[in-house]
Amino acid sequence: MAAPASSSVNNNSLGFAADLVLYLAVMFAVRELYFSSVGFLANGLFWSTTTLLVSQAAIFGFRHSYDLSERSITVGLIGLAMGIGYVAMGRNLRPLIVAHCLLNTISMADRVR
Repeated sequence: MAAPASSSVNNNSLGFAADLVLYLAVMFAVRELYFSSVGFLANGLFWSTTTLLVSQAAIFGFRHSYDLSERSITVGLIGLAMGIGYVAMGRNLRPLIVAHCLLNTISMADRVR
């Protein structure tokens, strides 16, 4: 006899929640290891901030398209601009979070039309 639909939805929801928690934990750990190691390696060098900005922009661009395409380059340049903005605004993330939300909203609105 098949299980009721509501229990299968709950099991899928629990599986999704567990996967999401695992994904976020791994993502956080990898990101922290990357940025702490790059920061450690670049510490004391006059180009350390530039090194970090360019490397995070490249990862940001690649992470959004998984290949070297026009889209990854465009997104990488947006990531570079946001990284420069982060440093220029005294390492304040709030304006960049708002900018990211606006960019996503504009992108979604453009797809709806």
